[in-house]
Amino acid sequence: MLATWEYGTTMTQANRDKPIADNSGVLAIDGSGNMKLTYSGGDLVHLFNSSKSSATNITASLEDSGKFVLKDENSGSQQVLWQSFDSPTDTFLPRMKLGINHRTGETWSLRSWLSDLVPTPAGAFTLEWDTKEKELVIKRRDVIYWTSGPLRNNTSFENFYLNSWNKVDFSFINVSKADEDYFTFTVSANEFTPQGPRNFSMWQLRYDGTLVDNTTDRLFGDCKGNNTDGGCERWSGPACRSNRNSFELRSGSFVNTVPRKDDYNSSLTISDCKDICWKNCTCVGVPTRGNNANNTGCTFYYGNFPPDQSGNAIQYYIIVQDSSASVGFVSLMGLAGLLWYLRRRRLREKYLSELLTMDATNDTLELENDGNKGHNLKGTLPDGREIAVKRLSRSSGQGLVEFKNELILIAKLQHMNLVRLVGCCIEGEEKMLVYEYMPNKSLDSFIFDQSKRELLNWKKRFEIIEGIAQGLLYLHKYSRLRIIHRDLKAGNILLDENLNPKISDFGMARIFKINDLQANTNQIVGTRGYMSPEYVMEGIFSVKSDVFSFGVLLLEIVSGRKIHGLLEIDGRPLNLVGYAWELWEVGNPFELVDPILRESCSKDQVLRCIHVGLLCVEDNAMDRPIMSAVISMLTSEAQLPLPKQPAFSKQPAFSNARSIVEENPAENGSINDVSMSTMHAR
Repeated sequence: MLATWEYGTTMTQANRDKPIADNSGVLAIDGSGNMKLTYSGGDLVHLFNSSKSSATNITASLEDSGKFVLKDENSGSQQVLWQSFDSPTDTFLPRMKLGINHRTGETWSLRSWLSDLVPTPAGAFTLEWDTKEKELVIKRRDVIYWTSGPLRNNTSFENFYLNSWNKVDFSFINVSKADEDYFTFTVSANEFTPQGPRNFSMWQLRYDGTLVDNTTDRLFGDCKGNNTDGGCERWSGPACRSNRNSFELRSGSFVNTVPRKDDYNSSLTISDCKDICWKNCTCVGVPTRGNNANNTGCTFYYGNFPPDQSGNAIQYYIIVQDSSASVGFVSLMGLAGLLWYLRRRRLREKYLSELLTMDATNDTLELENDGNKGHNLKGTLPDGREIAVKRLSRSSGQGLVEFKNELILIAKLQHMNLVRLVGCCIEGEEKMLVYEYMPNKSLDSFIFDQSKRELLNWKKRFEIIEGIAQGLLYLHKYSRLRIIHRDLKAGNILLDENLNPKISDFGMARIFKINDLQANTNQIVGTRGYMSPEYVMEGIFSVKSDVFSFGVLLLEIVSGRKIHGLLEIDGRPLNLVGYAWELWEVGNPFELVDPILRESCSKDQVLRCIHVGLLCVEDNAMDRPIMSAVISMLTSEAQLPLPKQPAFSKQPAFSNARSIVEENPAENGSINDVSMSTMHAR
């Protein structure tokens, strides 16, 4: 990786200050042991000077990892004299390092190109490893632009997730030693991995500040101004930019009479142009390419921008009002047409279970019944994004207060294990929320369906358990607001295309002040079996209420069984929690495990999950762990405290237990027909 190296359509260069434009480059080790690069019409490039070493037998090799290494063959351990990985450019390969060498003071970081045509390392963006926060950071001109969030269990970051069931498995590694502190990663193939990228991956920091992985084709750091999605930091600017503005690509053209200003400074990148425009309240937008031949320099426009809906016109970065984070917004074209369509169908509600297709203002929407609080509509936006529209029925019991509650909460929450809100619409009695589309529906459709349960092997179930726990920890501790969900259950855990869990349905959630520990309510809301005893009996709820629900959900995921109607002992029904406790008491908790998992699962890990689940459903809220402790218990090998008898369970003779076969098992529905949520603890 010394001159130019290509993989597919991605190209990276090492000697970016003096790129070789032809094939005249020659890499050689001379008789004195110096490694140098010569090329026609250019200055000599010294890569290694032997005067700094006593080596006499020097060899160079290109390893399978892509690392070019210079070694002293006479040394017993083949001492590395020089290696390309110590001088990263804009590309990050497996086993490269991002961080700092404390012994030499050398830092390892990526630097973007200046533009898509200029590889010089004077680009605006750097990718660095924050050794204190243990996260990846993209900076623009030394100002934080994007963060990955903290590293979690060497598998993912809060805002940065690459593992994909049909690609490769990534392992993220943080090394902290006396002489160095760095981040690296490795990849391993699985049975679904295509042959091409089986042992290869490459991340590239592009000139526009985005970080792209060539294996999964995922893009991070697409930051536009005021948006904070996926780890983006809000840009600093004047008060005029505090009203949720953002840069968006728009097709159209500025007429000649519109005021403009040209700046031909060749050190300005497109990101610099956007930043300058952002800080000028009268600036409307900038072109997507610079005004110099090498795409550097800027042009600023200060007048109205007439869009061209055909999409054939030139594209510009235009500052627009970002409506995705304000209350009472309509961010989707076609929702007005959808409301009109639904009103016309009001007399034919009985046919809502049929799949229908409509074309409302160029949006494609399919209407289907979710059998619960309203109706779900799957849609496709003009840009190809799939969405899910949740229409609340007038008899749902979720009124305007609950609707606004869910809207405000989700709009302010950003986490990979929480469902993302795209838009909403309120008109008269019609209320709709628009979410990112989850193609695999909810978790209960897998773990309680005999035909689908086998699709969730133990590894995936544990990833789901961990993801739900991370989402709850964010709600309880790391979000801007302390949130108690109050209705955590399998039906409210949605699964994306890779079966990653996302917590949804915040209609019953409550916001706590940061120092509040618990609250009391006269209106009990939630779902039978998942509600904690202090909440059912006294109306007291806290973060420990969600911990109880998580414990029930964990036992359901492990067993593949619902909380209700599992066993009958001495003529009395015993639910899943009671059954788990009985098995624990007689020393056979493994009997709880879903039969399809018993041959292939990690027995120690499964037993630890059951143990943690029983700790989460203890009768006394003070005895239950908080979510940070739950995650530590699940992912470590530390000794766990013994659980006490859980809530809502008896202790009859286990030998008399017998299975109940239910023709019509109870649904896990909410116990309340009308639920009222408030925005402040009382």
